Amino acid sequence: METFNRFESVDFLIKIDAPSVVTLIKLLKDENEDFRCRSATALGRMGESAKSAVPALITLLKDEEFDVRYYAVEALGNIGTIAKAAVPVLSDALKDTDTDFRSQVLDALVRISRPAVPALIDILKGKNEYQDKDQVLDALVRIGEPAVPALIKMLKDWVRLLKDWEFDGYYDVGEDVEDAEKFYGYHSVEDALVRIGEPAVPALIKMLKHKENVFRYITINALVKIGESMVPTLIELLKDENQNLRSGSASALGRMGESAKSAVPALITLLKDEEFDVRYYAVEALGNIGTIAKAAVPVLSDALKDTDTDFRSQVLDALVRISRPAVPALIDILKGKNEYQDKDQVLDALVRIGEPAVPALIKMLK
Repeated sequence: METFNRFESVDFLIKIDAPSVVTLIKLLKDENEDFRCRSATALGRMGESAKSAVPALITLLKDEEFDVRYYAVEALGNIGTIAKAAVPVLSDALKDTDTDFRSQVLDALVRISRPAVPALIDILKGKNEYQDKDQVLDALVRIGEPAVPALIKMLKDWVRLLKDWEFDGYYDVGEDVEDAEKFYGYHSVEDALVRIGEPAVPALIKMLKHKENVFRYITINALVKIGESMVPTLIELLKDENQNLRSGSASALGRMGESAKSAVPALITLLKDEEFDVRYYAVEALGNIGTIAKAAVPVLSDALKDTDTDFRSQVLDALVRISRPAVPALIDILKGKNEYQDKDQVLDALVRIGEPAVPALIKMLK
């Protein structure tokens, strides 16, 4: 058969689908490079129907011809999850020196999806010579929800290596520094979960229940970065029976500022919560939301009767941030219309509010 006609035959086999799989698998061994390429492409276009070709396509990843390897990789990706047996060889193929080929390999791993996640995570942990971890992380983001549990676990493993933690983002890795350096930076893993977005939310909410502050802190960061779409979910979590969920959700809403204005009524309700931390973060959130949280002023003013010094200080900070709408309530305290006794602190709050407080202070002076 002439070469041209043989090419036409391969193209015809593509159109008749599954019955041609056996023939195309045989053509993968043809001495003609173009036939091997075309056959691999044809099998890939058949998707899962070509599942019986996976072993032969894996063998083709060692072909001496670049194009043959390239189209074999593409075919395995197109066959999808059912080509999971190819994951170890594809992972090893990331050591190839050709950029386009490595990119094709990552695309194939993304299409294989869930079965490829452990291999990609191992690369982030330094268990593979492939160095471009940003591309690997991008592949996990493209895989999406199936990658979330592994990313969450990696985040937890990373944090457990830390000896000390400060919430401004600085930490000491301590004696585990060598292990920690093998891991991809936790900030990047956190950002990957943010980029995955809504599919990552259920796992992040579970992490928000964690008893250790560091895990909750990272989760709050992620939820805030996911953005305003999280507000309804976080408002609902303010009612959860888990204390950490209530306080963590309040903190996250506060970090969103005016975008969380719809949470104000629920946060006001939380000022009566029996748990100190929940009340504390609800106050902080109302202050961060700012002037638009003016409905909270009467309840915050009443909260100044609390016996805890830190809590009262937090309440005053919130009133300062609410600014102009809080001025009448603070003036009433100076006039003795509130049981709160530390009028110096109230006066200091009015000074921090600044210009919006001036007319009321002048009127009081008169």
